[in-house]
Amino acid sequence: MRHAVETGLLLSLLAVTDSKPSLPVLISILHSRARWTAFLYIVLLPSLISDRLGFPGTALPTISYLREFYGDAILVAAGESGWLYAAVADCAQELAGSSFNRIERSLIAQAIAGYAVAAGGWPQLFNSALILGLPLCFMPAISQLRANVKIVKTKPQRRPIDAERRKLWIAIRVYVLFSVSAVLFVRTFVHLELGTEPISFLLKRLSFGILGYWFIITASGILCCVYLFSKPLDGISKFPHSAMRLLQQQSPPPTPLASSSGDEAAGKATFFFDEENTSSRRARALDRRRKFFHVLVVLIFLPTLNRDLDTSRFALGVAMSLFLIEETIRATALPPLGVPIHKFLSGFTDERDRNGIVVSHLFLLAGVAAPCWLSGVALGTQPHFANLSGILTLGAGDAAASVIGKKFGRLHWPETRKTVEGTLAFLGAVVALSYIAMYFDWSNSLPWSKLLVATTLTALLEAFGSQNDNLVAPIYMWLLLVA
Repeated sequence: MRHAVETGLLLSLLAVTDSKPSLPVLISILHSRARWTAFLYIVLLPSLISDRLGFPGTALPTISYLREFYGDAILVAAGESGWLYAAVADCAQELAGSSFNRIERSLIAQAIAGYAVAAGGWPQLFNSALILGLPLCFMPAISQLRANVKIVKTKPQRRPIDAERRKLWIAIRVYVLFSVSAVLFVRTFVHLELGTEPISFLLKRLSFGILGYWFIITASGILCCVYLFSKPLDGISKFPHSAMRLLQQQSPPPTPLASSSGDEAAGKATFFFDEENTSSRRARALDRRRKFFHVLVVLIFLPTLNRDLDTSRFALGVAMSLFLIEETIRATALPPLGVPIHKFLSGFTDERDRNGIVVSHLFLLAGVAAPCWLSGVALGTQPHFANLSGILTLGAGDAAASVIGKKFGRLHWPETRKTVEGTLAFLGAVVALSYIAMYFDWSNSLPWSKLLVATTLTALLEAFGSQNDNLVAPIYMWLLLVA
């Protein structure tokens, strides 16, 4: 029943968006057979997005699906975006391994390839250069990163005497190579495309009041994570036990990629949870910590998103590129930041983050940013309510569904761990936050009837969906709202 409901919810997009399957989509259906779920997410969902962006009948979703059957030769049919898709997908497969499943890898690669060739104004140009360019700037230093991982994976008693000095010099070379590559390639590309100096261009376009507000809220949120998510020593003004261990621990748990034993890393990465003495309490503690960042998303973006959409879209691109760089540093244990970052993130990981790459924070940011970026291409600078899709679904709906469902959930949906109470909490939280959004100049952008339908269907997809809801739910709701 679960797959039937999931299929019905995805197919309902055809009716709601008044779209008709194109010839490439129909060709993909012939190859779907037992891979019906993969077809829906890899072909149908991206095809509908392409229609809304003004690229009807695009072959990229079909090419990405049929590549499994016919190999790279079929990429020619998709042109530039096809080869870019293949490069991103293969890079994700090589670097992330099993951290991404096939559907997630294809959706991410299609999104990056399609967004890179779209026309979405100067934020799109900068974001394409940053998200694609900055992580690739690590490529000249790939041999150095592998050398650092080799040292970290070696047992301490077998490491050379000067191991720490070697790691430090490796880190210096990596950071120098990265910085030089970023200046030579990313900055030069943006300069040529803009026809002017990128830094001076940004100084004239960005709203620094909004950026300052985001910095203050983000820094405050991180401090709250360190200080408040544990029992204090002798009062709330002092460091909690977990924060003291975070700062004092000298022999850190190995990183997932840099460890020879993933289970060992997973077992040691629990220093945030010593006060939780049962598995259920630990699960709820982990959930509270993770959903805190969902709420933080609301505080950051709801009051400011429609004040300057271009600044918001650019800032989300910068954040995504920084997250990718941070994950590269963490996964390779690159000094001096790799181990501290890993320690901090260890208190927020679950079973989906045990395969080498911590994907939770990446998917959360991607879910918030994707509707804003898509709206920039499809709707321009118009402050449409669809820009809030990621904030509503993840910042309010998903957080409420998880917390309420785990605490009070009794009635489970068929063939799933999700509860009816959690789904109702999702629906109520999104409607409540939408009402609050009226006070931030979003009130006249969308009929309430359409919002209620979109919210109900998205809540059901969150309950019955088989894919990561941080990645799929915001896009699904965006399609419903722009229909």
